[in-house]
Amino acid sequence: MVKKKSKKKVVKKKTTKVPKVKEPKVDLSQVKLCPECASSNVFYSNSREELICRDCGGIFSKLTPEQMKKLFK
Repeated sequence: MVKKKSKKKVVKKKTTKVPKVKEPKVDLSQVKLCPECASSNVFYSNSREELICRDCGGIFSKLTPEQMKKLFK
């Protein structure tokens, strides 16, 4: 006599989805102050799509929420 294997139901745990928070987009080509040192000696590189500060040497391809708060005080 051969025993048959019983099939067990697999119960998946429900996971709660965390809503994604959309970060506001900032057009770096329009930024006139450095997000780190607040210098106005900045320029936007079209080829690299980065904001570059000539005073502190900061290079920004996107801004963190903290940097955006500094800019828009």
